[in-house]
Amino acid sequence: MTTVGPQIDDEWDKLYFEFDNDAVKADANSDYQQLQDSFDPQIGEESDTIYIDREDNSADKNVETCTRSGDNLNQVTISPQIDGELERINFDHDDTNADVTSNARSRNEAELTQDGNSTSFNASDLRNKNDAYVMNVCEERPVKDSSSRFVVDICIPLQSLRNDHKNRNRKKEKAAIGINGDAVLGITSVGLGYSHVEEICANLGVSCMSYSLFRKEEKIQQEDWFEAAKSAALESLKKEIELAKANGEVDSKGNALIRVITDGSWGKRSYGRNFSSLSGFAVIIGLRTNKAIYFDTRNRYCHTCKVVEVRGEQVKQHKCNKNYDGPPTGMESDIILTGFKECDILGARFNILISDGDSNTYKLIKDLRVYKDPDVFVIKLECVNHLFRNFYKKFNDLSKIKLFDADWRKKFITPSFCLNMFKGIRMAARHWRESNESLPMKIRLLEKDILNAPAHYIGYHANCSSYFCQKASVAGTVETVNALKNDGIYYEVQSLCQTYFGNNARSLLANYTNNPAEQFNGYVAKYLGGKRINYSLAGSYASRVAMAVVHFNTDCHASSEYHRIKLGGVCDLPSVTQLENKRKRKCLENAVARTKKPRVRRAESDKGKAYGGVRR
Repeated sequence: MTTVGPQIDDEWDKLYFEFDNDAVKADANSDYQQLQDSFDPQIGEESDTIYIDREDNSADKNVETCTRSGDNLNQVTISPQIDGELERINFDHDDTNADVTSNARSRNEAELTQDGNSTSFNASDLRNKNDAYVMNVCEERPVKDSSSRFVVDICIPLQSLRNDHKNRNRKKEKAAIGINGDAVLGITSVGLGYSHVEEICANLGVSCMSYSLFRKEEKIQQEDWFEAAKSAALESLKKEIELAKANGEVDSKGNALIRVITDGSWGKRSYGRNFSSLSGFAVIIGLRTNKAIYFDTRNRYCHTCKVVEVRGEQVKQHKCNKNYDGPPTGMESDIILTGFKECDILGARFNILISDGDSNTYKLIKDLRVYKDPDVFVIKLECVNHLFRNFYKKFNDLSKIKLFDADWRKKFITPSFCLNMFKGIRMAARHWRESNESLPMKIRLLEKDILNAPAHYIGYHANCSSYFCQKASVAGTVETVNALKNDGIYYEVQSLCQTYFGNNARSLLANYTNNPAEQFNGYVAKYLGGKRINYSLAGSYASRVAMAVVHFNTDCHASSEYHRIKLGGVCDLPSVTQLENKRKRKCLENAVARTKKPRVRRAESDKGKAYGGVRR
């Protein structure tokens, strides 16, 4: 804290204060005057000690003379600087003959005096600009006749509380992330990259870091995210093992038998026909904990190797991004199979696999007999939502087959007819799920009801069970059913019912979905910028998938979790925690609101139109 001749006209006083974090104490002598840490610039626990050169216009080295038209800038040099250079404080004021004195006061306030009149301003918050702390003093307001108060034009302090230049190599140290690391962390958390940082900074009028610095910070965070994700997945796997053993679900060797949900995705949208993505990932989610217990990525491209190949140079040692040579369609199977094997080493075996209809992965697991000594047969259950969705696609395609009569297609191959069958089949599955019959009997009876669904919704009820409906067949429906059979369209619909529902009656009874995996895919899409940006050239794709794992396993607290990991258990940004908690509260409020006003499903209010309308 120092006292100088204050600016009392309409112009602003500017105070520029530049320093290194690693300030060392120097012995004070007669040429220097100790200045207390009134501007709170030090991040660490130890306070900075600043020494002011009392010779105002000294010509010490590395102190430039700053002038502005119509004004004089008195310069004050401060010592020491770690690199040997002197620091400077420039005071812009009118009276160049003002005495420079010192008077220790509070940490957050400095008093300025001139000719017996005192003014004070709050100096607790400073703004970072190119490693210089800028404070604008403005808005003169008289308090008493002999004094006036200057209110500080406060901007958000960006680096004043987060300066960690001494810890640039943070791979092995638990240190503050720093302003540049915060910028990289923030922009990657919304699925964007360096060009977006440039644009944001340009619109804010703030200097942007260089691309090389951005990549340096990003590489550090990529390794941190991957380690954090692996740790979070391993912790969830151990929890799944504990729960399985607590419920007695183990094999003869004591390995835990776990039910899992699996799914995969690519870094590029295929739209069902363009399977050319350079990267892909897959995840295994425990059904009990609803957490990711294994994940990995596959990449078919390395930018460094490609550049060296084009230039015809010899490949230097580097961290290659390429770890897969097969087609993109085989990435999911390769990752999940690897996950089965690696988790088996840790004492976890997956006996029930819930997936979205991908038969390649399950076929590979069965053919290779992943679990031996003792043998464990893996049962696959289809996601119920995917069964209905896949059925609808094929059912809708029937309307385009001109081999069938056009009138029958327009009358029966309609979305409403298809959705009515969906609701009836769901109600039938629920009925048998709650019954006391054995599992084989439930499967057989449910399959019978599924094959009767088309006739039931046409209006022919001769084969309907009593719990289905107690209606008599509508007049003329026998002729209608026979006409549809002669046309062939009835058998096509019945064949689709057998393929997607009858053959998967066990999955309908279990009533599992892979919604957690779809939710995880949504998080990945967020961190990949909606899959509109190619992050597959280097390691960015893998790190963003790892971010999604941490986000998923920490219940949407990825950023605060990263800060806690870096700082040894403490998040030093309350604003991040507040934002995450705010969003969580909003989700809970929406969930409560939905329970107060639930959506009435048509299948439950059909008054006997759907299967299960009349219950025993």
